[in-house]
Amino acid sequence: MERAGSRSTAFFRMVAERGDVRALHEPFAKVIDHGETELHGHPVTTTDELIDRLLHLAERTMVVFFKDATDKRHQHVLERPDFLRSGRHTLLIRDPRPATGDVDGVDPAVGGCPVRVGGTRRVFRCAAR
Repeated sequence: MERAGSRSTAFFRMVAERGDVRALHEPFAKVIDHGETELHGHPVTTTDELIDRLLHLAERTMVVFFKDATDKRHQHVLERPDFLRSGRHTLLIRDPRPATGDVDGVDPAVGGCPVRVGGTRRVFRCAAR
């Protein structure tokens, strides 16, 4: 059984190693789960601040790429159409059975429900508006 996130993390690492992209690993999850992330050497403690800084960074520098999980409820992101329309979205969708079984072992609260698919669909719908 594959580890949850292993393919998406490998994809993230491939993008980060290009060198021409500012790559951030799960910045929204870090703010939500740990109360803080770092962006361009500065601590960021709210999702609105993170969105504003990402938009600013993208305007004045190179391409910004971030990988985040959609199993979290990122309602604040969905409520920012300026952010959703500002970029190009890539959604990695795979057979959920291997990941679901692995996440069950990591987080028993998930309880066997299909993980990430509902959140991914919600992001897709909002970004496509």
